[in-house]
Amino acid sequence: MVGRFAPSPTGIMHWGNASTALVAWLQVRAEGGRMLLRMEDVDPQRSKPEFADGWRRDLSWLGLDWDEEVAPQSQRGPRYAEALANLASQGLVFACRCTRRDMEEAVSAPHGSFMGSYPGTCADGRWPLDGAGARRLRYPDDAVVLRRADGAKLRDEPAATGRSGLHDAVVLRRADGAKLRDEPATTGRLGLNDAVVLRRADGAKLRDELADTRRSGLHDAVVLRRADGAWAYQLAVVVDDMDQGVTHIVRGRDLEDSEPLQRFLHRAMGNLQPPEVAHAPLWMGPDGHRLSKRHGSVGVRNSGLEAAQAVGRMAHGLGLRDRPDACTPRELIDDWRARGPATLACGEVAAASFLPLHL
Repeated sequence: MVGRFAPSPTGIMHWGNASTALVAWLQVRAEGGRMLLRMEDVDPQRSKPEFADGWRRDLSWLGLDWDEEVAPQSQRGPRYAEALANLASQGLVFACRCTRRDMEEAVSAPHGSFMGSYPGTCADGRWPLDGAGARRLRYPDDAVVLRRADGAKLRDEPAATGRSGLHDAVVLRRADGAKLRDEPATTGRLGLNDAVVLRRADGAKLRDELADTRRSGLHDAVVLRRADGAWAYQLAVVVDDMDQGVTHIVRGRDLEDSEPLQRFLHRAMGNLQPPEVAHAPLWMGPDGHRLSKRHGSVGVRNSGLEAAQAVGRMAHGLGLRDRPDACTPRELIDDWRARGPATLACGEVAAASFLPLHL
């Protein structure tokens, strides 16, 4: 097992970061695996070396060690260019010169204002790939992420053909494990499946609702490289995980919708066994929103707690221990083995019940 800490050095470590890092560390150490540290400084405007140093200090202070620090994303541009060329050779990339205003106008009434889903303006290949503009991902006809009519998300499990690294057949399972057989009806508009009719093994017909493509994480022509030349996170993180042999990922539940896109990119680039992904619970503020600066002091190091006290508070909130007694991460390994699955099944934690937020 190979896991990783992958912080973005754009600020200090807050409670949500620390909790996810603790869960990732416990998952790997409980299995005797290797933990990598990778600075995801792909955003050149916001990433700062002093924040990266702070992350190293804070992880060490909490007792969350790592076996190797790999190259930061800011040093891996040539590898990302190689991956982009690979996708382009499969017809999976197009150049886009749209501004945000262009996309607002393309999605005018009655569809409402632009909220993140690409309207397809440049998807016809009007711009050369060696020219100006951003580079976006073009999905093949058989890339689908679906929802049932009742809103339940369907998780795709494509069977790769081995011919092009793409998926000619898609097999789906509901959250309860029931297998679904796909019968896509393509629209031809952008080469995407806007409506797909499915049947379960028992013959019951299901219909997906793909109206909100922003949440599906897959039916949006995401940016792979920005117009200013900066590499997009979604491409960089997949290439890094492939090259560094990462087998298990823990990220916050708020990033759950990135998984279908990243699984698609893994397979398109030839990795037929993408990493297993688990989602750590979110720490919620008293107003029901994810814990953030608006809730007061959320930095771990400025909480007034000792490191073992901070770990104990997080362990209690995550359900690993029944009391918030001070402890070290290593003392939690047996607790993780006993209660880890229940922790990952928990979607949210009421932060004010466990942490000193100084509201």
